[in-house]
Amino acid sequence: MTAALKLDVSARAFAAALLATAVVVAGAGWFLVIAPKHQKAATLATEIQSAQEKLAAARLAAAKAKAAQRPALEKALPADLGMPQILDQLNAMALQAKVTLDSVRPSPAVAGTGFYAVPLAVSVEGSYFNVKTFLQLVRGQVTLKNSRLYASGRLFSVASVQLTETPPTVTGALQMTAYYFAPTAAPAAPVTTTTDTTSGP
Repeated sequence: MTAALKLDVSARAFAAALLATAVVVAGAGWFLVIAPKHQKAATLATEIQSAQEKLAAARLAAAKAKAAQRPALEKALPADLGMPQILDQLNAMALQAKVTLDSVRPSPAVAGTGFYAVPLAVSVEGSYFNVKTFLQLVRGQVTLKNSRLYASGRLFSVASVQLTETPPTVTGALQMTAYYFAPTAAPAAPVTTTTDTTSGP
């Protein structure tokens, strides 16, 4: 989820910039009330107007950037699991890499902050280099370049790869994760236990 985290950092940074601008506007207004000198009031009024114009421009730019990124975000992180779509994408990448997709076994979804992660046990068979190509295709579904998200399919992560050689082919057992968007999802609170260290009489 590195791409998603970077986008979140950028959004937070932009929000901080908007907040700073709003603080400037509020501060200027406060000084305008307690310092009613005409000359200073005129100067502060100009500063307020300039700050408001910058804030409006920043909001417009943010809205345009968000709209431009939305299709890629929806493709990388759809609103539901869509297991048939996952199988279609994995099959398409297997055909492109010239490997055989032997099996895909999903496990129960795990809640994250605003998303669900679904572990997948995936088995593919082919030559070593073809299995390597399949992995590159999986990892290249979603990329981040110059703070811009690009998505040719949904976001997958690969936790581990175990290769078993069965000449002339290799079987790859892949532990992968697929993700889908759920704004109300939240990880379960950690379970805390209390141990009684006092001993009885």
